[in-house]
Amino acid sequence: MGDMKHEKEETKSYSGNSKKKTAVQTVFTS
Repeated sequence: MGDMKHEKEETKSYSGNSKKKTAVQTVFTS
């Protein structure tokens, strides 16, 4: 779960489009 929080912060740096892609990756990481 710690990694998830870290990825969420990184997603903030990405744009809306990249944010969606990262969100999907986070789901797989879960």
